[in-house]
Amino acid sequence: MKAVRKFLVIALAGVLALSVLTGCGGGGGASGTSVIDALNYWAEFYNERYVFKAGDSALQTKTNELAATIEESAKELDFSSAKTTEDIVAIVKDDVPTMQKIDAVLNFPQAKIGDGSPLYMFGLSEMSLPADWPRDKMTYYAHQLYDEAEDVNAPDKHYEDPNWEPDWTYGDEFYASVATVTVAGRQYMIALFKTTAIPYTE
Repeated sequence: MKAVRKFLVIALAGVLALSVLTGCGGGGGASGTSVIDALNYWAEFYNERYVFKAGDSALQTKTNELAATIEESAKELDFSSAKTTEDIVAIVKDDVPTMQKIDAVLNFPQAKIGDGSPLYMFGLSEMSLPADWPRDKMTYYAHQLYDEAEDVNAPDKHYEDPNWEPDWTYGDEFYASVATVTVAGRQYMIALFKTTAIPYTE
């Protein structure tokens, strides 16, 4: 799994699409795979130990709030110079008022190591499909959502000499809530993941 990374919250917003969790309607792959099924397929494919489950109503509500916040903020931003997803993300990130609003929504208490307190992560996936991606579209989206996810309220990173290993890693279970968004004419999927921080062992 990727190394623990510093706090970064960049979101692109729109309207909630519950269908991406059930595999019905827009956002589903060719086989109607749900996001949760695709995340678990991805974890199994890469021999990861993690299990993904659908988030509860509180996590979905927070995802909706995040989506609505960015949707309103994005209306005030100028994306005319943006050519790529990276350009769009940079415009959002560089706008201080927008980031302040995002930070206010995601103002979770800092997670602690080993006490079961929630650790949140944010994921973003552009809803496009490389022609050679295996299985279906949803697997591609799930791969992007999780593999590039950033910590929101992680414990401080501490490293021990001489190996420079982190002193914590992620718990075995992840809960996910998802929304689809459209910004600058592009459609994205955003996800909030909820897990725990546990002591790191080799």
